[in-house]
Amino acid sequence: MVEKYADHKELLNLMNFLMPLISSNEDLRHQQAIIMYNKYWIELVLKAEEEGEKIVYNQFNMYAELFHVFDLVPVPPEIWTLLKCGLRDGYGMCETIDAAHEAGIHPELCSAHKSAIGDQLLGNRIPPPDMIVNPSFPCDNTKIAYQILAEITGAPMLVMDCPYFGPDIDEEAAMEYWVNRVKELIRFLEEHSGKKLDPDRLKEVVEEANRAVDYALEYASYRQLKPLPQPGPGGGTAMGGMNLMGLPQYTELMKGLLDDIKDRVAKGKTAVPEEKLRLNWFYLHAFYDRDVYGWLEREKGAVSPISFATYDRLEVIDTSTTESIIRGVARRLLQFPMGRQGTGSSDIYIDDCIDAVTRWQCDAVILSGHAGCKYIRGLIGLLRDELRKMGVPLLVFDEDTFDPRVSPPEEFHPKIEEFVDMCLASKE
Repeated sequence: MVEKYADHKELLNLMNFLMPLISSNEDLRHQQAIIMYNKYWIELVLKAEEEGEKIVYNQFNMYAELFHVFDLVPVPPEIWTLLKCGLRDGYGMCETIDAAHEAGIHPELCSAHKSAIGDQLLGNRIPPPDMIVNPSFPCDNTKIAYQILAEITGAPMLVMDCPYFGPDIDEEAAMEYWVNRVKELIRFLEEHSGKKLDPDRLKEVVEEANRAVDYALEYASYRQLKPLPQPGPGGGTAMGGMNLMGLPQYTELMKGLLDDIKDRVAKGKTAVPEEKLRLNWFYLHAFYDRDVYGWLEREKGAVSPISFATYDRLEVIDTSTTESIIRGVARRLLQFPMGRQGTGSSDIYIDDCIDAVTRWQCDAVILSGHAGCKYIRGLIGLLRDELRKMGVPLLVFDEDTFDPRVSPPEEFHPKIEEFVDMCLASKE
């Protein structure tokens, strides 16, 4: 039998090894935040399982404040399994993806969900949940996968029905419906945590989250500077927001990201010696291709000031009353990258992509189409038309964000290189 959580213990060892090397290098220091909040989260989950604390599987498009109000430990199973992607030369999720296939899970299901299901089937890969929360956005994959997870684990599940958003929709009525679904979530958490909602604790957690949001918004504004001060795609709030938002440790990590980029600006540092191109990666890149941003920076002078995962539309929540907090939390839950764009009309994704191009001064858009994300396929032509009006070129290519066997880097890197070279030639 495999040692309990062996992959994640290996990740902790790797993180402990890397941290001193990164913290002592000014040009790598921006990577500390991502490593530290993954490290802190893994340790939090393992401690919770060891001490019998309650664990909630929250679908990966949910910010975590409400769960921390009830002292629950959030575990988005897609993200827990995603952390393995960097192991074994990028093949770290393949064993659990194959386990799902062998159990009869349909091959067209998103590979993140297949891997999460495989974690459960193989055992000792992920702590079991005490409850499951599954909003209906962004895609059909989540609706099917979470039913399977609930069946395997026997945990009670709440499905949060999200109304349709988009043009010609009564947004006020839709928001009222959604606020009631969030109140339903609170009742579900009360029932299965054994705790009643504490308004003071709710205010404390949300005000802590507000501080992180303040840092994140300021950080995003610094990444709009030209030339880009900091290499890489940026940290953003999303990566830790689904499991740590509302905790002071997360706020400190967001402050660290901001402090690093401010320090680089003060010292006149830039992401690359000569910035030649600004790219907007407005979908999920292949997580097993860990150096794709660095490769483009080094070889092409092409920086990525914004990406789909770092595009936040967060607002500070009014904490004057319990009702205003709940309404603010409801609105925030609709702003998670991918979740936001999966709540209705394709106009949301298209408008957000154009907004990102405009505010981050991007020259081109890359849409690396994850095989499991079917909801994005129908809007590609519409997006291309709108970007063409702006004179902004678009590259679309297919890959599987988590499984390198579907489309290895050596297959799609030439497509990216050809596109970037074309964009550079056009600029010149």
